[in-house]
Amino acid sequence: MPKSRYEVEIVLNKGFMDPMLDGPYRMEKPMVRTLFYEEYLPNRVKAYSLFAEKIVKYFAKYRKGAITPNYFGRLNRVDRPFNINNLSDIVYMLSIGKSIQFARKDIEGINYKAEFFEKRIYFSFPIQTRLGCPDMEFIERMIEDFVAKTEAKYGQLIHDKKVLYQVNKYKWEK
Repeated sequence: MPKSRYEVEIVLNKGFMDPMLDGPYRMEKPMVRTLFYEEYLPNRVKAYSLFAEKIVKYFAKYRKGAITPNYFGRLNRVDRPFNINNLSDIVYMLSIGKSIQFARKDIEGINYKAEFFEKRIYFSFPIQTRLGCPDMEFIERMIEDFVAKTEAKYGQLIHDKKVLYQVNKYKWEK
């Protein structure tokens, strides 16, 4: 039986992709799009998105590194060591439209998976830890902070397809 997990989803107002690539390089069919990015773009396009760099730095430095990942990669190959001082590969991959995955296993035995998609940040982590349960206060505060800092549409905590906690952008508007 699979372990029960909490999920945090942050839906952004804009994507990570380099604005200069938005248009002629954007494909409709996902398979064609993936092959196009894999074969064509990495060899011919220099892409950079300030928004992608800003969000990855914020993610890595959040609460003095409380959720800084150990590894990153894409698809099932999350095996590259994460280095906060060299984010160029991560920012480049997000800037050309690839999704990135991060993984961390920390001291208390809590492990999580984070995925950055074009307009979405997704965290998944187990309910049970050595201490019994995750720090819900920390998770709720993290959602609030990410929604505010990234100017997201909304953020939510989900368990068994039920929304347990949600923060909408309007809460942060004056």
